[in-house]
Amino acid sequence: MKSVSSSSSWFTSPTVKWILISLTGIILAIIATIPQIPHPKFDIDEFVMPLARDYASKLPNNNNNNKERPLEGTVALITGPTSGIGLALTRKLTALGVNVIAVGRSPNKLQKLRDEMPTSIQTVQAEFSDLDEVAKAADEIRSIVNDGHIDFWINNAGTHDGVNNLFGTTVTKQGYDPVFAINYLSHVLLTEKCIDLLERAPQPVLLQISSSFHWAVDGQDLVVPPNSDSLSPLASRPGGATAMYLYRSTRSYANSKLAQIYHARSLTTRNKKIRAISICPSWVYTNITRFDSNSLEQRTFKSLAYPLEGWGIVSAFMGMLDTTTTASRNDFYTNTQLFANPQLMEFSSWCPAGLREVVVHTQSVLILIVQKFYPAMGPSTSSPESYNVKLQQGLWEWTRQKALAKYL
Repeated sequence: MKSVSSSSSWFTSPTVKWILISLTGIILAIIATIPQIPHPKFDIDEFVMPLARDYASKLPNNNNNNKERPLEGTVALITGPTSGIGLALTRKLTALGVNVIAVGRSPNKLQKLRDEMPTSIQTVQAEFSDLDEVAKAADEIRSIVNDGHIDFWINNAGTHDGVNNLFGTTVTKQGYDPVFAINYLSHVLLTEKCIDLLERAPQPVLLQISSSFHWAVDGQDLVVPPNSDSLSPLASRPGGATAMYLYRSTRSYANSKLAQIYHARSLTTRNKKIRAISICPSWVYTNITRFDSNSLEQRTFKSLAYPLEGWGIVSAFMGMLDTTTTASRNDFYTNTQLFANPQLMEFSSWCPAGLREVVVHTQSVLILIVQKFYPAMGPSTSSPESYNVKLQQGLWEWTRQKALAKYL
């Protein structure tokens, strides 16, 4: 009893209280200061230009001597080109000499792109939640390219439920979960209907704008139920996952990003010529948060997230133009040492479903706060489940034979 009383009095002593309050104040002060610290200086041109020139030097019959536009004559297709990462990539690609086919849903925003870059842009309009529209867009792309080819295929358009569709009741025209349909199914359809256009290129690259959020799931929501012609993977059904509220949307988003990685690796297995890469851009200042532009939340997010014209697009260009990486597992790139840290990320894979998405969500928020201190670039590893060939093949077969059978 005496020892308990002694211990209790130690915790309640004025000195200890003062120390605890002081430490708490210091920690909160440090956290409050982080948004005010500028991001490290980074010249995107100094980084991208050598990569672009090296890539161009390996193109057959390359007679382009324009060092400022080393990718002159190449063609890129990019989805979601009118804002965020897609717009930043489009601007940088055209500056490097690339002719861009921009596929987006807003006619007005696509017109603004044509006005801004009239000699370098061709546009195609499509609503990615409607597979019928996506199929028509693929036909339009084929007519634009005709007997030419596409060098860089960038699947960038994407969405996240957030607090919208909180109960997972919204479905697409074809009856799928919207996040799964937009992030995965629509891009598989667009890519596979035009795959020969990519195959014709001398150094074809498929780039999936994925996310390290895929660590939040173990792939089981992407498993096709056995011995059934009617059932589909849980990730494709309304709600997209079994979890509560915000964590349901986190899990749904993670399922779609893991599915993207599976598609890239499936494509590499089926076509050795195409270099299929998935990347995590980390936290980048885009409108995916859907905060009001003048809100405290959005201003804080802007101070923490990578800027679009710098670190925000590093991993995309590294993935597209890196001609030095040959190891078969080096098909996932990121731009922060934290998401690239296997020990940090693999902790989540030890957690059971239900806890795993909470852990990854928490890890991701912590990374947002400190990522500016740990920028990096280059290949990394994705989750252990993302290398599961059985899951990859099962999802591809269902996608090809069931979900997209009428289109492919």
